[in-house]
Parts: sequence; structure tokens; C-alpha cells
Amino acid sequence: MQKHVSHVAATLALALTFTMGVVRADNRGGSDGCKNLPNYSQLKAALAAATATEISGLNNQMWGAIVDKDGIVCAVAFTGVNRFAQWPGSRVILAQKANAGVAFSLDSASYSGGSGQANGLALSTANLYSAVQPGQSLRPAAQ
Repeated sequence: MQKHVSHVAATLALALTFTMGVVRADNRGGSDGCKNLPNYSQLKAALAAATATEISGLNNQMWGAIVDKDGIVCAVAFTGVNRFAQWPGSRVILAQKANAGVAFSLDSASYSGGSGQANGLALSTANLYSAVQPGQSLRPAAQ
């Protein structure tokens, strides 16, 4: 019984989190939020194309997420027949990676007074790959 109550509480907390995110995204007071980002259908199509051309050897189904500049999850999609066809833990990882990519990116507004990035700076995990390799700027060589 205790395990069931814990599961129900966790499910309810997750549902409330997503509900609050949707309400907040819809009541932004003029902020662009999710409206200029790919929608669910576009995300789903991109994931299907990525899965069809997957060459890692794992041949797994995938989760995908779109996160806006405020960290609001705008869309979540998966490629399998249901949500259990992908690793459940990968959903959390992808949302964190999407949020990190947004959290550490800048638009052209970051540039003023000679400081910042005139064209903005987009950092995704793909952009960081080479910088975190041994001997590179974000991962110095072992001593």
C-alpha cells in the first residue's frame, strides 16, 4: 500500500508540474515562449527521421523535448509505439540537456558596450563535444 501511495503521489506531482508549465507558457504576458519554436508535430517528425537514420548500434527508440528560454518544456515526443518503448530515464536526461543548451546560450541582446556576443552564442551538447575532449579548452589534458 505504501508503495502504491508513493507512486500516486509522484505521478500527481509530475502531472502538476507539467500542468503548471503549460499554464505558465500560455500566460506569459507578451513573451515569445514556445510560439517561435518547433511544435510537437515537427519534433515528432524530426525524431522519426533521426531514428530511421540511427547508426550508433543501439537502435533504440528516442525521446525528444523542446524547451524555451525560460526553461518551460514546450513539447515532448517519442518514437516508439508508446512511452514505455524508450528508456524512461532518457526522458529526464533529454529535458535536462535541452534546458542546459538553452540556459547556456545567448542571443544578440547579450552584446552591449563592447562586451558579450554580437551574434549570440548557441551552446548545445553537440557544440560542446570537441571542447570537452581530453586536452581541449573545457577538459585539460591529464597530468
